[in-house]
Amino acid sequence: MFIKLRQFITSRYGIPVIVFTTYLLLNHGITGPAYLSDEIGYLDKAATIAGSLVHLSTSWFGGYSLMISPAFMLSANIHIEWLMVLILNALMWAGSAALLQYMLRTIYPKTEPRTIWFVTIGTMAYPSWLSMSGYAFSTSGFVLVFLAALATLLKSKLTNRGWLIIAGLLSGYLCWIHPLGFLLVGLLGLLFIFQSVLRKKLIYSIVAVLGALIGISYLLVIEPIFEHIMSGSITNDVHYTNTLTTLLSAATGIHFWLQAGLLLLGLLLFVIVATFGTALYGATTIISQLFKHKDQWKAQLLDVNFVIKILSVLLVILVLFSTALSFAASGQLRIDQWVYGRYTDMYLLPLIAFGLLATWRFKQALIAAGAVIITGIILSLATNAQNTSFVYDNKVNIQGLWPMFVASVFHVDYYWLWAILGGIGIAIVGLMGTKKYKPFLLLLFIPITLADVGNYLYHHTVINQHSTVSSLYQDIKNSYKETDCIGFTPVPDSNERFNLYSYYLHGYDIRQISFAQWLRDNCSGPYLTYTLPPSLPDGVQVTGQEVSTKLLLISHVGTGSATVTPTLFR
Repeated sequence: MFIKLRQFITSRYGIPVIVFTTYLLLNHGITGPAYLSDEIGYLDKAATIAGSLVHLSTSWFGGYSLMISPAFMLSANIHIEWLMVLILNALMWAGSAALLQYMLRTIYPKTEPRTIWFVTIGTMAYPSWLSMSGYAFSTSGFVLVFLAALATLLKSKLTNRGWLIIAGLLSGYLCWIHPLGFLLVGLLGLLFIFQSVLRKKLIYSIVAVLGALIGISYLLVIEPIFEHIMSGSITNDVHYTNTLTTLLSAATGIHFWLQAGLLLLGLLLFVIVATFGTALYGATTIISQLFKHKDQWKAQLLDVNFVIKILSVLLVILVLFSTALSFAASGQLRIDQWVYGRYTDMYLLPLIAFGLLATWRFKQALIAAGAVIITGIILSLATNAQNTSFVYDNKVNIQGLWPMFVASVFHVDYYWLWAILGGIGIAIVGLMGTKKYKPFLLLLFIPITLADVGNYLYHHTVINQHSTVSSLYQDIKNSYKETDCIGFTPVPDSNERFNLYSYYLHGYDIRQISFAQWLRDNCSGPYLTYTLPPSLPDGVQVTGQEVSTKLLLISHVGTGSATVTPTLFR
């Protein structure tokens, strides 16, 4: 029995099952979304696709929402819907693990299957993947589709038309999930045009155009449809539209370029530290291979294995630069934004694996460790109250930064300490990467586990402090029909709670309007507000209050009705 179990675990099916089971079990305690507009935006779009009425329109892209929409088609119970989202997320990461294992076996045919198995497991142990599986963020869907695009490109060997077209379609769909997908479309477009010239075949140019058309179709067709269906009384919340305009305006000043350079250092610090230097080893090995055989560069770019590797490096570099430039244009930053990792995480997975399979040199690790420590000190000296908000840091954006959780033991959260701990970790891992000490690499699971626990506790803290819903929403569901309209105070400070209830009450005609507008619209449902209106007309009373947030429930009780004792919702 144990022999069969071992054979299954080490087979091509073992890793996806391990990843699915681990990711789902370790996140099943997450009872719902946080108040973050990203999560709510994706969930509300998924509910809309499934046929629910949702008035909260956001500009978060809808590709991931389409992938989780079956959760809202299978059940009308909000708790089952959320559990289904977690299951779908875990399935996406299991699929990513299977695709990664296939790619590594194909690109490294001479490497022992056992080594490929350990590298795949090691890559999937990266803390951000596990943590993201517990959020309704687009990362889960993005990584799956990205790896599927690379895997189909690999399968095509750059010659099979059918697989090339599928790769083009998948790269285009990646743009439906997140704007960063356009980076892959752009690079693949250049690659296919290059292939078209070298091979003198038009099919490559067609595939290049196909990916771009699929991506652009989201902006021109799909997003306007979402906005039309979902807008209602809520204006479209724009997150990406003005980025280019702001960037071009800010780029004329020297301060912008200094800040962008400093940001680039911080973003590099994140990648190197979060991966214990492995992403750096992978990138330098691949780039050195390109320059080592400069006379054979055409042959290399016709080799699909090398194309996959160089794409993985270039995509991470492009994300680093684009993130640094966009953040530099946004003015004052949060602590987490100087070492922001969530965007890089979307393209990072293959590079970690290539780094684990690269040749490590202890000298290289020492140089990386020294550079990281110097960068941390520079960031500590350069950030101040004028350019950084020290009040709030969003740890969901830096989940892979394991020294952050080690440093929390000392109750010190700052760049110099993160960098010193990260530098020490890189040096130790670099030493363990040599043949003599390789078995000790298993000790890496200590800081990784610490990061996993830290991410889980942070997620729970966010939910407990901001996102726990009371029985108020259930009372509304029991008392009103889904066709009834519900008013919600439009005060800016109430947006977090409105976002949350737009999800828990999806299907209802919930509108962010004033109390006077609620009366004028003859809304048959209740009105939710933090401030009691100066006067309540006859037949309208406060019928309840959410204890934790002091949110009031104002309802129509009928003209001449006796005073109702408000229900306290806990």
